[in-house]
Amino acid sequence: GRTDSGMAEMAAMREMISRHNLDQRVDIPGAVPPAEAERLIRACGIFAMPSLAEGLGLSLQEGLFSGCAAVASRVG
Repeated sequence: GRTDSGMAEMAAMREMISRHNLDQRVDIPGAVPPAEAERLIRACGIFAMPSLAEGLGLSLQEGLFSGCAAVASRVG
């Protein structure tokens, strides 16, 4: 499961999204089955991966491969 700090970060992201009235434009689906992840990635315009612990993750590569613009944090 998520750590307490991870849950706090998620809550802060959701609050920021709401504060900037982006609720209808930003989706944070969390863990989804592979087929659903593929559908979501193909449907997005921007794929963001703000992880501070994961390097070049497979999900980021999948986003790039599907043609999405990608936003990631600097790790390493």
